[in-house]
Amino acid sequence: MRLSRISALFLALLLCACTGSTDEVLPISRAIVGASRVTGIDMVVQRSAKASVAASDERAARSGEAGHAGAPLRTMLPNMIMTATQRLGLTSGREIELLLEIDELKTASASGAMFGKEDRLAGTVFIRDAASNEPLGQLYVDVNARSSGLIGLATRGGVRERIAEAFATRVARALSGR
Repeated sequence: MRLSRISALFLALLLCACTGSTDEVLPISRAIVGASRVTGIDMVVQRSAKASVAASDERAARSGEAGHAGAPLRTMLPNMIMTATQRLGLTSGREIELLLEIDELKTASASGAMFGKEDRLAGTVFIRDAASNEPLGQLYVDVNARSSGLIGLATRGGVRERIAEAFATRVARALSGR
């Protein structure tokens, strides 16, 4: 009986995992990989994502929840990236700034998720020197989360935060070389 519960939990976690890719559009300067710290993050929402980001931010504000769950994406995502980079040890070295250009945020409705629709957060990350504004690299980060069926419906809460956290982790790993 206990083994079947553990198996069911493992299966639920597996089905709700975030997948995606992090592609170096312009190679990251090897001088900063693992030897830099993020001192600033700006975010621009592209026209293709403005409506979905606005709707997502409105739902978050209406939720009345504290922390990331109630914060707009423009606040939540940079905070998550700062935390993720610090967690991976990027706390000293060359000061860099990031510019995020978000071109897609898609969160499926409960019924859409039930039938396998994906949640997605994607965008370009421009990396530049904080002092000189010199370009140091460019990433394209694409995070997808699919949680279909009854298990996916049961674990649906916090999907925006999960895909934002996965996005932040991908950026931090690219900068840290991990």
